[in-house]
Amino acid sequence: MPANGPVLLVANHQSNLDPVLIGVGCRRRLCFVAKKSLFFGLFGWSIRYLDAIPLDQEGSSLSGIRGALQRLKQGKAVLIFPEGSRTPDGQIAPIQPGFCGLARRSGASILPLGVAGAFEAWPRTHLFPRPNRVAIQFGEPISADTVRRLGNDALVELVQAQMIHYFERASHLRRRSLRGWGRNRT
Repeated sequence: MPANGPVLLVANHQSNLDPVLIGVGCRRRLCFVAKKSLFFGLFGWSIRYLDAIPLDQEGSSLSGIRGALQRLKQGKAVLIFPEGSRTPDGQIAPIQPGFCGLARRSGASILPLGVAGAFEAWPRTHLFPRPNRVAIQFGEPISADTVRRLGNDALVELVQAQMIHYFERASHLRRRSLRGWGRNRT
């Protein structure tokens, strides 16, 4: 991950655990985009404290996009999930092109990554998480020059392919770690 400057992290979205787990794995503090309906009560207070950016998926998403763009222009790292919502089956869905404009307008590099196991730990159909191994594979950054050079279709295709690649690598790491998981536990 670039040590400084604007970076837009793009990840597959498996569960509500994703922002926390990705944040723990980063050397930099992250801001992240979250749907507006999550900003209520104690949970809403805690994600606001973590600099979450509310995105209205039913109405106008402009305030969320402006918030993410503002943070990127300040040189921060912002996490988004370009699939638009959590996966219903653990697999990667087609990604939306909205991240392209954010990266271009802010001059950010893009850091693709893959998350595996968070769906099994907390699928959208369960009220609470359950114990499970999760692996996250961070990719190589796509430079701001490459972002500017590629059209939206080519950039979406590149990022989608890299997200799938890093998801597969994270899945492989997770499977390797699961083989020995029960042996050393008491």
